[in-house]
Amino acid sequence: MGAQVLLTDLPNVLSLLEQNMLLNKAAIAAGGGSVQCCELTWGVTSVNSLAQGWATPDLVVAADVVYHRELFDPLLSTLSSLAAGGYLLAHVRRWKSDSALFKQLRKRFEVADITAEIQSGAELLSSHTRGAPRLFQLNSKQQ
Repeated sequence: MGAQVLLTDLPNVLSLLEQNMLLNKAAIAAGGGSVQCCELTWGVTSVNSLAQGWATPDLVVAADVVYHRELFDPLLSTLSSLAAGGYLLAHVRRWKSDSALFKQLRKRFEVADITAEIQSGAELLSSHTRGAPRLFQLNSKQQ
């Protein structure tokens, strides 16, 4: 059984996201899944206004989504409002301020670096350097 996928991005790049979705829609459908895309501006767009028929997600995947410190709070607000079953965050450490993001994440989520679980030895050595992608599993803390 395939996944029901909702892709989101900012309004200024939504047309590119839609083009990519259309290029892959047949392959996703062949696997038993479906895909939709819609606008999502963190901290602004209500999660209740997302694509038609969208329910609380089982999993949110966010890949390389934060470049500026002023986006930390809107991202955290949006992630919390999604109330997903789980979250995966792929992140590339670029700035010293990235540690502030993870400090804020740990206030709302249990954060586990699972990069080692999916990489071989040689890849793992290079993943500890600045600029190497890391994969984090986030689980909401019980309030």
